[in-house]
Amino acid sequence: MQDLMVHVHQVLVHERVVAGDVPLEGHDLVVRRVEPRQPGKGRLVRQRGIAGEHEDQAVRLVIALLATCCIISLYAIYQIPSGQRATAPFEGESGEPNTLGGYLAVMMAVVTGLVLHLKSIRVRTLLAILLGLISLALMATLSRSSYLAVTGLFLAVFLTQWQRRGVVMLLLVAMIAVPLVAPANVKQRISDTFFGREYGGEVKVAGVALDLSTSERIRSWQHVFKDWTRQPLLGYGVTGYAWTDAQYVKTLGETGLAGIVTFWFMIFRLWKRARESFLTEQDRFCKGLAHGFLLGIVTALVHAIGANTFIIIRIMEPFWLCAGLVMLLPTLEGKAESDADAQVPA
Repeated sequence: MQDLMVHVHQVLVHERVVAGDVPLEGHDLVVRRVEPRQPGKGRLVRQRGIAGEHEDQAVRLVIALLATCCIISLYAIYQIPSGQRATAPFEGESGEPNTLGGYLAVMMAVVTGLVLHLKSIRVRTLLAILLGLISLALMATLSRSSYLAVTGLFLAVFLTQWQRRGVVMLLLVAMIAVPLVAPANVKQRISDTFFGREYGGEVKVAGVALDLSTSERIRSWQHVFKDWTRQPLLGYGVTGYAWTDAQYVKTLGETGLAGIVTFWFMIFRLWKRARESFLTEQDRFCKGLAHGFLLGIVTALVHAIGANTFIIIRIMEPFWLCAGLVMLLPTLEGKAESDADAQVPA
């Protein structure tokens, strides 16, 4: 695994060099810039600066993130023969398949962003294999919130890549193929939500009776909205209200209007900064990471309809790591260009 990570890192750096994003000497990231000589002076700056070292570290962090996802996916796939819903390691007897599904859905978004922008065939092949492993693991969780999140991911990819015919065709093929190749228990899990056996007490939406689990979740939302009217501004305090398995209603019940407005302001700022990075970045790796994070925001927001996504550590650790890298990389590029602008006498 370590040798594979080193190989992927070398390929990524080589690709960025060939594209002109980052010059290379040996295996070091080197800031180097040459401009036409003018009478009496010229420019030739060659240095391995702090910015280059940090960009190198960012690549390594993303590789470690993807390697961890690969291991988690293999662990989930390993549990399939047991007939139980797949869960993450170190959870004890009662696992949390829904939160594992949320983690896998967010990581699928990040990997998708990289696949859409990196040019190296070898790296894209490895990422495609990882996407396949994530897909198998995700189906094994039987998490409907995660399936909904992936649907949101597909829609987001279509809306951002509709001009690329190859991507649109792949999406269409995937949408047609998934229902055909999905395991029977996955199809049954989705079907039972709307067309399962009725036991009495199910909530009906547009004349369709939802399963008991979904019905109880909707009833809990109704209780939150009812109680929230008594404490509309600040809510009942963090952990001061009954547990609700949905991020938005939980935030509303615990922190009121102040909390829900703050939450969406945070999302707005994240989206704005990540979009700026995506639109301005020229480096394919940085652009792919920014795009993947944007897709990850959409995926997490959809998953949060049926889970407390933004307080689950296993989901938020990779989410905020990617957020930090996406915010930082443009400043490193600016630092590298500033260093390279130093003039050296001819």
